[in-house]
Amino acid sequence: MSSPEPAALAGLGVSIAGDGRAVTLARKLLRSLGATDGHDAMVALRGEPEEWPGLPAGTLEVAAAYLTAAGALLAALTGSPVEIRRDEATACVLLPELVALLHGQPEPPPAEPIAFAGGWVAAELGGDADRERFEVLLEVARDAGMDVDGLVAEAQLWRLPVLPYSQLVETGSGPPISAVVVGERPPLAAPAAGRAPLDGVTICDLTAMWAGPAATEAAAALGATVVKVEPSVRPDGLRAHGGHSAAAPSPFFCALNGRKSRADLDLRSPDDRRRFNELLAESDVFVESLSPRARRNLGLEPADLRRHYPTLATASLKAFPAGPRREWVGFGTGVHAALGLGGDEPAAPLVSYPDPLAGLALLVGLLAQVRAARLGLVVDVEATLAGAATPLSSPVDQISLVAQ
Repeated sequence: MSSPEPAALAGLGVSIAGDGRAVTLARKLLRSLGATDGHDAMVALRGEPEEWPGLPAGTLEVAAAYLTAAGALLAALTGSPVEIRRDEATACVLLPELVALLHGQPEPPPAEPIAFAGGWVAAELGGDADRERFEVLLEVARDAGMDVDGLVAEAQLWRLPVLPYSQLVETGSGPPISAVVVGERPPLAAPAAGRAPLDGVTICDLTAMWAGPAATEAAAALGATVVKVEPSVRPDGLRAHGGHSAAAPSPFFCALNGRKSRADLDLRSPDDRRRFNELLAESDVFVESLSPRARRNLGLEPADLRRHYPTLATASLKAFPAGPRREWVGFGTGVHAALGLGGDEPAAPLVSYPDPLAGLALLVGLLAQVRAARLGLVVDVEATLAGAATPLSSPVDQISLVAQ
C-alpha cells in the first residue's frame, strides 16, 4: 500500500499573532494546506476590523485572513517575521475605487441586477459586442418563454457571463484554495542575500481581468519574473475598462499588470504556440484563468502539461469548484449573485469583491508552490471565486476550508 502524498505545507509551523475572525480563518486555511502551529514562520495581524458600505458583512476580515496567510508563507520564505495590517487588505478589495481616486476618474460600478421573468440576473458584459449579443439573447429568451434558469443556461451556451441572483445564501461552495503535491523536481535555489524573496522564480501568466492578475502582480512585486501571455487579437478585458483602449490601457489594468512583461501570443497559431511552449519550459509556475472548456480545447489541463513539463507547477483560477456549475463562465459580481449574497432585494456590491478575495487566496497558493519548489516538490493549486467567498456565508466555527 503506497503512502499518501505529503501535504503542500507539510513540516511548516506557523505562529500568528492577533485574534478575531481573520486570524482564525488564516489558521484554518494554512492548516488545510498542511501547516501546523509552530515558529518556523511568524506573522502578526494589526489594526482594527472594519466594515464598508456596499460589501457583505465580513468581506474585509476575510481579505485580511487571506493576506495574513500569504504573509505567513512570505515569512517562511524569508526567515523573517512579517506584519500585516488590515488596511492593506482593505486596499486590495477597494483597489478600483482607490485607482479611480488617484487618477480623478469615476469608477464604472459593477453590473446592476437585470429583471427577467420574475427573477434577476447579473450580466457582466465586457464590450459592445457582448452587450449586443445579450440583447439578442433576451429577445430569444422572452419569445421562448424561458425563466431565469433557462436564460442563464442559454447565456452560458453563448459564452456570456450571465448568472442568476439566488434568494438563498449558499454555504459550502468549496475551499478558497486547494493544493496537491504532484511530483518532485530539483530544489529551486533560494535568492541570494539582499535579493527579493521571489527572485529567480518565473511565472507564465495566462490570467485576465482582476483576480488572477492581482495575484501575479503581487508575485512580481515580490521579485518574480512574470510574463503575461496576452494576444493582441484578444486583449485583457480590463485594458479598455472605463472607456479606455487597448493602446492606452486603463489605470486599473496598469495597477494589476505594471510589473510584468508581455508575450503577444495567440495559442491558436502554430508559431505562437511553439513560442508559448518554450516559455512554459522556462517557467516554474503556469497560472491561468481560462474557462474549463477553453483550457481543455487548448490542451492545458494540468495532466497534459505534466507529461511535457514534469517540474512545472500549475495554478488555476475558476469561478466555481467541481460540481454542476463548474462550466459556468462568470466574474465576481455574478458569483456574488449566485451565492445569494446580494440580499433579499438583489443589489450589486460596491466592487466585485470575490475577485480580490480569490486573488489573495491564489497568492497564498503561489507562495506555497514556491516554498514547495525549494524543497524539491511540485504542487498544483486551484482557487475559485465561489470558494473565496464561502466564509462570508457561515459562522467562523462552522467553516471548513478543506476540499471535500
